[in-house]
Amino acid sequence: MKKQICEQCGGNEFIEIENGVECAFCHTQYIDSALEEANKIKQIKIDEKTSETAQEEKVYKFKTKFWTINIILFSIALLVFFVIAIVGALKNPNNSEINAFSKSSSSSYGPYGSPTASSRDKYEFAANHLSEIPGWTNHLFYSIHCATETKDGADGKMTYTGGTLYSTLAAALPAPTQIYSTVDDEGQNVLNAVWRTPATSKNNVEIDIQYNQKSGQIVNWNFAGYKN
Repeated sequence: MKKQICEQCGGNEFIEIENGVECAFCHTQYIDSALEEANKIKQIKIDEKTSETAQEEKVYKFKTKFWTINIILFSIALLVFFVIAIVGALKNPNNSEINAFSKSSSSSYGPYGSPTASSRDKYEFAANHLSEIPGWTNHLFYSIHCATETKDGADGKMTYTGGTLYSTLAAALPAPTQIYSTVDDEGQNVLNAVWRTPATSKNNVEIDIQYNQKSGQIVNWNFAGYKN
């Protein structure tokens, strides 16, 4: 193999560079044209790939921005539509149901915890203050089982099964504040035992337990309350 000699200084030591060799003494470069061309082609391909990737990323960002803007605009339009529809319905004098609800909600009932609150509010208020009634606890109240009503096919009278006995409940509590009698739809006597918070309590809460006089089983219960 022929030893390479530098044409400028006669040196015979060379250093490899990117596209050829370089004289170690005078630094004259000898470029391999074939290698240089190959590197140029390689660089062109790299540049093309980089440009293609950048273009794809640009298109992706544009599409993402386009759809994001459209979704936001659609959501705003939908919201405006519903607001207009609701306002129009409330202003429509022929919409009796909405007007009746609005009127009853705003004027018929007082605020939560007041004597004029709705039945639902009184029920919820009492549920949160049951333990203020002497002897009562939430656990005791929710352990009560109402009897299952069954109509006898022979005489058509109502029978009760599976209910908590009133006597069992009463044995665990102080005497009720009030007991009164009513007659149900079947003509059977139903006794109502009522327990209330003391008159000095800051809240007025009562529990009403109904039980069938004949079977002694609890058939219904109710409670309500509000602030004094």
